[in-house]
Amino acid sequence: MNLANQLNSSVGALRSVLPTITDASSAQAALPKLRDATAQLNEVSNLATKLTPEGKSALAKLIAAATPTINQMCDKVLATPGAGDIARPAIDELRGKLDALARS
Repeated sequence: MNLANQLNSSVGALRSVLPTITDASSAQAALPKLRDATAQLNEVSNLATKLTPEGKSALAKLIAAATPTINQMCDKVLATPGAGDIARPAIDELRGKLDALARS
């Protein structure tokens, strides 16, 4: 699997799971998927170290394009009573990974 596909898979998973978080129980149910997406991003990050400067730049552009939508979805979850506190640690880790990848 190439990095763009892996990144798109992770972003796609986030786009499908984040809107399902509407309360504490759905936040709890979504945590494994959020962690899986973050783990995929960790793998992308590890593999990205082997990319050429051009490849890193292309990857950063893909991440920059996806990040605003993901951030909006995360903000909505964090503002949801009952769900925000449960999802916050996973979302904070996810955002940190996206930020790190965007700067790579």
